[in-house]
Amino acid sequence: RRVHGDLKVQCPRLVFAFIIMSNYEKVEIKKFPKTSETSAENRYWKTFKPTQTFKDYAKITDIEFCPAKPYDFATSASTRVTVYDGSLIAQKRQITRFTQIAYGGSFRSDGKLVVVGCEDSSVTMFDSTSRSILRQFKGHTGPVHVTRFATNSHLLSGSDDKTFRCWDIAAECLSQTFVGHTDYVRCGRASPNQPDQLWWSGSYDHSVKLWDTRSGNCVNTMNHGAPIEDLLVASSGTLVFTAGENYIKVWDVLSGGRLVHQFSNHQKTITKICMDGTGSRLLSCSLDHFVKIYNIADYNVTHSFKYDSPLLSLGISPDNRVLAVGMVDGTVNVRKRDTKDTDSNFSFSTGGSLDALQDQLDAEATGDAPRKAPLSMAMAMKLVENVGKQQKSIKHGSGKWFNRGSAHVPTESDYRVESMRKQRLQPYDHFLKKFQYHQALDAALQNGEAVIVCCVVDDLIQRGGLSIALSGRDENTLAPLIKFLGKYLTNPYYSSLLIDVANVTLDTYGGVLGQSLIIDELLLRLKRKLDEESTVQKSLCNVLGSLDYLISASLSLSSFTNQSTETTLPSTNEINNKPEEKEQIK
Repeated sequence: RRVHGDLKVQCPRLVFAFIIMSNYEKVEIKKFPKTSETSAENRYWKTFKPTQTFKDYAKITDIEFCPAKPYDFATSASTRVTVYDGSLIAQKRQITRFTQIAYGGSFRSDGKLVVVGCEDSSVTMFDSTSRSILRQFKGHTGPVHVTRFATNSHLLSGSDDKTFRCWDIAAECLSQTFVGHTDYVRCGRASPNQPDQLWWSGSYDHSVKLWDTRSGNCVNTMNHGAPIEDLLVASSGTLVFTAGENYIKVWDVLSGGRLVHQFSNHQKTITKICMDGTGSRLLSCSLDHFVKIYNIADYNVTHSFKYDSPLLSLGISPDNRVLAVGMVDGTVNVRKRDTKDTDSNFSFSTGGSLDALQDQLDAEATGDAPRKAPLSMAMAMKLVENVGKQQKSIKHGSGKWFNRGSAHVPTESDYRVESMRKQRLQPYDHFLKKFQYHQALDAALQNGEAVIVCCVVDDLIQRGGLSIALSGRDENTLAPLIKFLGKYLTNPYYSSLLIDVANVTLDTYGGVLGQSLIIDELLLRLKRKLDEESTVQKSLCNVLGSLDYLISASLSLSSFTNQSTETTLPSTNEINNKPEEKEQIK
């Protein structure tokens, strides 16, 4: 007792340090409010994770998914068409029987045939498995950019010779030629509800034409106002989407081609549009590196993806699991939806609407999710018997035997035993616990997260150890600190704290400036950053003053208007008889 008393008298700091070390509390990391809310649909599209990236030697002009499982997709680039496996996301086969550039590789509804256009004005049909040429149609006089199966027995094609043509597969001959466009035909589709009778074509002459194969004439024409890059027909056949320049237009077919809506969310030319597997979402890609997803109920953007290069082609699998885009630099980027991150019921249900999905996720978040109907007694007994049989079939000592009950979800009546876990400290917590302030700040800077560095600095200020942590630094340890200040000093979340850190740093090392080129360069960058921020703040003050002036003027004008309406105005005859009062009122 005497020794402890002497120690307490002689070394009070040591005893205080021992007490703090035994009851150390970790640095509390602050959490700032989120600037934007994440909707259920955003969470859905974020489950499309980048899976594979394939590099070709030319730009990817077309991507088309097969309508049949396993939903393979074909890409057209230069003189070859590549088919990828839709489930494994791997290259399956290549079609290289072209001497010039190939365009528009498209599958038949059963996935057994592929049709491709070519720069040499030919249309070629291949067996998708053996890659052998089954049919070759010649008749166009320009490069063929559009090829599709209208039905299982007919093909459609559009060419730079300004014609849109129908081919008979069985007879291997030209069936019909539609003439009416005055520029290149770059897109075309058959109407989903009448694929053998109504066909659509889009051209660089700004027009979209509806062709009737029975009469061979154009029955409707709509003007987009810009060269049309792609068109899409809704599954009902009543709506047509056209893409040209940086906007999309929606046309009502039943109203004679009336413009229903126009929206623009891209900064550059839209190159391709497509519909998702449910028909409730429209996807578009553009030269501005973005893929945007729209809800066709209100045509608002619900999500977007950004890529590293301008986009030329786009496709999504019919089951909404694979999203593929083709770029100008020859890259094919494939995103696959991770089903592990989503519930099995997390899908486009109820007629292709996401409203039910939104309600379901909100209910799950609040605990108000609807419960399933209770089982009958017979079903319950049968379920118990099945469970008993499964448990009896498990072999003793096997992995399943030791993992029994791992999937059990505790109920409210269960008693849960909490285990005491050892407190794990971060590196900066270890140094703070040992009062090594210099090393604690270095560990926080090495972590790189701004919020962690600021929380450690705040803790150092409360301990009175900020000057200790900042002093005694050389060029290698001072440079990361000044870099951090230059990056986050103007951030409103951290500026009030980092301004004090910058002042202490400059006061500490102001007398040794000019001895290190690296430190001098970093300080010059910091000064330029502060000058830019000062200029911005002055501009904002000017804007604020202008807004105050406008608001005060509008308030005074509204008060004057209210006063003038309350007073009784003289009649017209009285005003005409008194010209002085007339001029006053004017």
